[in-house]
Amino acid sequence: MIIWVNGPFGAGKSSVAAELLHRIPEATLFDPEEVGFMLRNLLPGREPDFQDLPPWRPLVAATAIELISYTGGPLIAPMSLLREDYANWLTNTAHIIDTSHITAREAADQIATLTTSGP
Repeated sequence: MIIWVNGPFGAGKSSVAAELLHRIPEATLFDPEEVGFMLRNLLPGREPDFQDLPPWRPLVAATAIELISYTGGPLIAPMSLLREDYANWLTNTAHIIDTSHITAREAADQIATLTTSGP
């Protein structure tokens, strides 16, 4: 499972992720921006926003799948994903990853649900 904490810059995504990591000790922090930084280095000058690079979404999905397989626990991904079509693509990627997509504003209510509900 990926718990994707979305929201505008400065909305508290990192704080929510830290609280989730505290409440879900088997979780791993996954920052999809790191995949984007890698692509930006490999493909300089292609797109101003690495999320617009076609390889970004499949590489994020593949990385997430491998991390979940390796760690056995959920991933927490605090990142602004402002394009709905990108969020939908990542959420529905080959139906391989169960994704709970929340905004930082919704997180206060969601944290209790995500940490107390069973598998």
